[in-house]
Amino acid sequence: MEMKIFLILAAIAISLVFQSCALREKSVKNEKQTENFLEKTEIFDFRTGKIISIGEYKKILNGQNAVYILEKHDEFFHHLSQAETIELMGDGGKRKIAIGFEMFNKEDLSQKWLDKYNRGEINKEELIKNAWRWGFDHKIYDQILSAIPKYPALALNIDFKFRKGITAKIAANGFESLLPEEKIFFPPDGFKIPCDKGGAENYHRAIMGGFEAMKQIGIMSDKDEERFHIGQWTMNEIMARSILEYFGSGGSESRAMAIIVGSLHGLYNNGILS
Repeated sequence: MEMKIFLILAAIAISLVFQSCALREKSVKNEKQTENFLEKTEIFDFRTGKIISIGEYKKILNGQNAVYILEKHDEFFHHLSQAETIELMGDGGKRKIAIGFEMFNKEDLSQKWLDKYNRGEINKEELIKNAWRWGFDHKIYDQILSAIPKYPALALNIDFKFRKGITAKIAANGFESLLPEEKIFFPPDGFKIPCDKGGAENYHRAIMGGFEAMKQIGIMSDKDEERFHIGQWTMNEIMARSILEYFGSGGSESRAMAIIVGSLHGLYNNGILS
């Protein structure tokens, strides 16, 4: 099956950014789905490098198997845009789609809790208690999490400590130094950092921008540069395999996925896509 892919980043208009703190607080307290929020955003199509209208966006969503909806993790308005995109893509529950999450880990039973929540066996509070290990407040993801009872969710990532150990091994001795139980999280062709594909130079600069931000707040230092770079690609590869497994299973022709990931995993048609 040839999988159609569309990559977007919902960029919030300047007038809304300055209001974000007050609006975020109000929206989180209300825990109410904000409708037509995409009408107030700029939607950037990375295939063309152009801003598209909401009308164009709706037409595109109807024919896509995979939509990468990039985010700044702590930006509440990006999550509102993602939630509305999920509803548009799923046609209010009529179309068979799933939500792929960078925020949940596939090897620590998080998938079990996501499935239980989707089936109505637990509530959202129980899901958070048992499966939320993401470093950002779950409240700003509330709109997306509330969609899981309607659309099944897929854990794309692996636990940070586990991933950190894998990254250290790759940095020190290469991919072949991993144990078989560690390699299973990667695509069958192993681990690669593509440097010769379109947009790779810009993508590398974006990754290093993320690294510089980490340095400025004291989380990392110059000696961590290679590990940070390999760590980003480790997540790209792991999440790529998770997505491929979903589409490679039975009935994939009728399936679609809204993929919720940070911008460093999809800018410039690179990252997970490559």
